[in-house]
Amino acid sequence: MSEGPEDYLILDEEEEETPKMGRERISLPKIGFPRLSKPRKEYDDEIEDQGQFMEDGFEITLDGTHTFDWIIRGMDCPDCAMKATRAVNRLPGVESCRISVSDGSVEVSQDISHGTVSRVSSVLSSLGHDPDISWLRVVGISPSSLSSRLRVDPKELREWLLNVPGILDVRLEKGRIEIQKVWILDSDLRQAADQKLREILGSNHRLEPSRESGFRKDQIQLLSSILSIPLILIVSFLEISSAIPSLVPSILALGGIVFIGQNIFQEAIASLRNRVIGFQVLISLA
Repeated sequence: MSEGPEDYLILDEEEEETPKMGRERISLPKIGFPRLSKPRKEYDDEIEDQGQFMEDGFEITLDGTHTFDWIIRGMDCPDCAMKATRAVNRLPGVESCRISVSDGSVEVSQDISHGTVSRVSSVLSSLGHDPDISWLRVVGISPSSLSSRLRVDPKELREWLLNVPGILDVRLEKGRIEIQKVWILDSDLRQAADQKLREILGSNHRLEPSRESGFRKDQIQLLSSILSIPLILIVSFLEISSAIPSLVPSILALGGIVFIGQNIFQEAIASLRNRVIGFQVLISLA
C-alpha cells in the first residue's frame, strides 16, 4: 500500500512586513462655543414646594420639631383647656400641646414637615380661642394684584401664606392682605420663613400694624349677651298682652335666638367636628 504524498508547511525565514502607513496629525481650528447664560427665572417660577426654599444658592429643607407659643382669648376654665388640648393633639405633626388657663397661652411642639401651626390656630379659633395677636398689613399690595402676578386664585394664595411656618391666620378682604404671625425662636427656621414670605409677597414687601375695624368675636358675644336681656323682656311683655297674637312672640324669640346665638352655634358645630363636647354644644341644645 503506497502512502500518499505528505503535505508540508514551508515557512520562509524572513516574512516581509507590510509597511504601516504613517498617520499625520491634522490640526483643526478650535471652534469656540459661546457660554450660554442661565435664563433668569420669573418671579412666579421661584415659588418652591412647601418645605423647601432657596437662599443664597443653598436649598433649605424645613423639617424637624419646633415649638411655637402665643396668647389666646377665651381660655378661662380648666375643662375648656383640657378639651382644646385633646383636639389639638389629634392634628398631624403635633407632638405635644400645653394650654395654660392662668396665662391664657398655648405652647405647641410640632413636626413642621407633617403639619402647620396655622392648622392648630384654626382648630383653637373654631373652639372660641382666637389668637390674641395684632394683625399685620402688607403695605402696597392687594390680593387681586398679587394673585394676578403669581397666577393663582385668592384661595390658593391664602393657602400658600398659611403654609409658611409661624403664620397663624391670613385675611384677604377689603383689598388688603393681613396676617397674624408668631415669633419663631429657632433662627434658621425664622430666616427660612422670612425667605418664603419674600418669595410670595416680593423681596421689598413691608408689614405694618393693621387698624382693625369692627368687633372681635368675643366682643360680639358680649354684645349678644347684653341684647338678650331686653329681648327677653319684650317677648315676656308680648306673651302676656292679649292684643298681640301668640305667634308674634314666638317668631320674635326664634329670630332673636338665631341672631344672638349664631356664634355659639358655629362653635358648637366646630366642637363636634373636632370630637369635643364643649359647653357650646350644651348651650345650643338648651
